[in-house]
Amino acid sequence: MSRKTRRTKAGTITVIRNSKSKKTSKNIKSNQVRETREQRKLKKNGSGTYTFHLHDKKGKTRLLLKHPTLRSYIPETKTLSKSTLSRMLNRYHMVYMKPRSGSMGRGVMRVEQHPEARKHTHNKRCKKCGGTLHHAVKLWGYQLGLTKKTYTSYAGMYRSLNTLTEDRAYLIQKGIHLLKHRGQPFDIRIMVQKNEKGTFICTGMVARMAKKGRIVTNGSQGGSILPVKPLLERTIGISATRKRIRQMEHIALLTAKELRRHHAAICEIGLDIALDQKGYPWILEVNTRPDPCPFTLLDDPRPLRKIVRYGKGYGRRYKLICKKARKGKL
Repeated sequence: MSRKTRRTKAGTITVIRNSKSKKTSKNIKSNQVRETREQRKLKKNGSGTYTFHLHDKKGKTRLLLKHPTLRSYIPETKTLSKSTLSRMLNRYHMVYMKPRSGSMGRGVMRVEQHPEARKHTHNKRCKKCGGTLHHAVKLWGYQLGLTKKTYTSYAGMYRSLNTLTEDRAYLIQKGIHLLKHRGQPFDIRIMVQKNEKGTFICTGMVARMAKKGRIVTNGSQGGSILPVKPLLERTIGISATRKRIRQMEHIALLTAKELRRHHAAICEIGLDIALDQKGYPWILEVNTRPDPCPFTLLDDPRPLRKIVRYGKGYGRRYKLICKKARKGKL
């Protein structure tokens, strides 16, 4: 505060001035300039508040199948029908059914066909050996969440599935037998983002391990989060780990670039990759609005910092609130 007194014909007037007012007005103006620069930067990067999202899983799969390299990493995926499910079960014995538009592992089911899963006993006896006659019976079954159901006929199982899917479009995907850690299957989530130069780079990678009894690895379904490199070194060895990490990063960058060719506004993806029992990588799903929450559970904070920094560059803000995911043990 400063006081200044001056004399007039009407008398003496004391004027009180705030010495910070001029400085404050300068700060306000500076903030306005800073906001304008940020807005220009976002506009230059192709977005204000980044809201781009592709919901249709079938559409994304169809685009990637056109790429000569990526198509070899995509498991067979079809639209659900009674005949298609039967054919794929006969071929693979295990498939996954997932909503055509959905997230966080909700509504995903594992469907299996078990040939010669049990023996059915006849009352007749073998004339040669005197033993009881048996014949093999196929069993069909599925799991949704923690619920498992088994049927002795395909028609019975499909009727049950139909009651769960009749209001939604579903896809069938060839089942991949994932690598396991501590007896639980895991997959890999890779974050790919556009940097300040407009180039896609891999900014982070985490492993997601399914909760015991679950068929999905999502953190929102209670999955555990682990660092990729030490996990794979324990699972497939040091030299194989280096090779697979480079391969997965290459696949992730190709995927982002291919989607960007068809959708210019895309700035980030979260790619889910499964490694089968032989270590071969399969693209399970492409998320165009990925949640980096799992990275908050890593000991190394650098990937998360990089993800948040690049996200700000194209107008994306992350909540980073993990309610159900937990930190896994190596």
